[in-house]
Amino acid sequence: MSIPISTIVNVTVSMPPAYPSGTGFTTLLVLGQSPNLPLGVRARAFSSVQAVGQQFSSTSEEYKASLSFFSQNPRPTAMVIGRRVSAPAGGELLGSGNYEPDIKKWQAMPLVSILNLTVDGTPLSVTNMDFSQCANLNAVAAVAEEALLNPVRGVATLAMPMDAGTDTTVALNNAKPAQAGDTLKIDDELMTVMDATDPNNLIVTRAAMGSTAAAHVVNTPVYIGVSGVMSPSFVFTGNAFYCQSSSTGPSSGVFVTSPTTLSAMFGFEEGAISSPGIAAEESVDAALDACSAAISFYGVVLTRDFTDTEAMEAAEWVEANTKLFGHASGDQNMRSPTATTDFASVAKGKAYSRTCDAYNDPQGLGDYLMVSALARELAVDFSQPDSTITMCFKTCPGVTPSNLNTNDKTVLDSKNANYYAFFGAAPMFATGITANGGWVDQRHGLDYLGQHLADAAFSGLYAAPKIPQTERGMAYLTGLLDVAMQDMVNCGLIAPGTWKGTGIAGVVNTGDFLSKGYKIVAGKIADQSEADRVARKAPPITIACKGAGAIQHVDIYVQFEQ
Repeated sequence: MSIPISTIVNVTVSMPPAYPSGTGFTTLLVLGQSPNLPLGVRARAFSSVQAVGQQFSSTSEEYKASLSFFSQNPRPTAMVIGRRVSAPAGGELLGSGNYEPDIKKWQAMPLVSILNLTVDGTPLSVTNMDFSQCANLNAVAAVAEEALLNPVRGVATLAMPMDAGTDTTVALNNAKPAQAGDTLKIDDELMTVMDATDPNNLIVTRAAMGSTAAAHVVNTPVYIGVSGVMSPSFVFTGNAFYCQSSSTGPSSGVFVTSPTTLSAMFGFEEGAISSPGIAAEESVDAALDACSAAISFYGVVLTRDFTDTEAMEAAEWVEANTKLFGHASGDQNMRSPTATTDFASVAKGKAYSRTCDAYNDPQGLGDYLMVSALARELAVDFSQPDSTITMCFKTCPGVTPSNLNTNDKTVLDSKNANYYAFFGAAPMFATGITANGGWVDQRHGLDYLGQHLADAAFSGLYAAPKIPQTERGMAYLTGLLDVAMQDMVNCGLIAPGTWKGTGIAGVVNTGDFLSKGYKIVAGKIADQSEADRVARKAPPITIACKGAGAIQHVDIYVQFEQ
């Protein structure tokens, strides 16, 4: 036995808390219009073409864009696909991943088990679901959907055909009870029952809840829904169970009314997402807002089923949201020196600094030039030495070069438009410029620089017990910023050089040489106002830095003498 030395020397080891960093600058969002993503998950990250193929068909624009993204080398680790709702959509219930995966437990569920849902405002207690013969979870979903297709009133068949829109009565075989206000579903058309006095000839209003009037033949099934509740779809996506109302608009929706064993097994409780329907096509701005709320991204490209006008809406959104937008257009007016209404001319006129537009021959638009180009730019890892690049000269694997001549190049250059074409025998991207004449790689780097400095300063505020409001405290803060700026020198964004712009009083004069590539000057504590001191503000910190630039043109003069 002995007395522990901790009675004399006691050592406590602690670690500073990890601090949250800002938005990453390596993520590209491809915004599409396919309804494959549920409303509750407006944007999702994918790490491979195969993963995209599990969610989207090989003919979809999202899948084609992913081919260009994952063909680039190097490329970011993941791309994000987002959804713009381009047509009215039904409210939905998206289950969590916490569903019951054991099919034997489903097979053992008794028929009296209940699933309590509210669909479009009407409570439904769904029961009598026989899972005993289900071989997999897709079959479980099919049983649930079948139960939902028979909501209380039942199913009949058409006794008389219906034309595409003028018929306003529905004649039924084996008439089932119906009431005014109920909904009929015949094929994909929804109808509202206005008068049910004669159960064999219901008077209806056609194309209810956003559906389209269509022709229907004799003996077509007629599903009779209660008070507007009609035929929710119920599927297993491979990752979750998913239920969607067939009605549309903000009043359309599906959610669990009260928990049961079945709702837990479907994953419809903790972690489930209930989303209201959408009444009409949403704007590009609204779609980007929804994607931004769902997941973090920096670059934006639209699938080619968007128009140039819609792309301009996206450009406006990007300019206001500190992102980077890439857009390729096949508009032949981009190659015309007199045209002023094409995308490149308009974007240049608006002096957009975050929009990188490109001309692409129409037959090559499906190759997604700007997805490939931005994938290469966003693969830059600013934490690594000499990692910055210029987009000019880069190849875009899988993208067909446009057939351009010298005159086309002159016009496109004058409009600050990019292009992918053969220079000699080599295809390359040119010139890596934004609509206002800046450089894409520089815009990317400066956005990262701003966030990197913010992260550095925040780390000091977050991790330190206290930063005194003294010159020593300011030295601590500027020291953190100095480390961050040195990172920018190491990656190749900042370099030593002569300051040739207007001087900044107390910081740098015109003609000064910045030997480190930057200079950090903090205001004096003694000079700050009492109001700022009481508010615990730091004096302003100014950083002057010199960009490393890049060489993209060379003139070589040769003089030969015999």
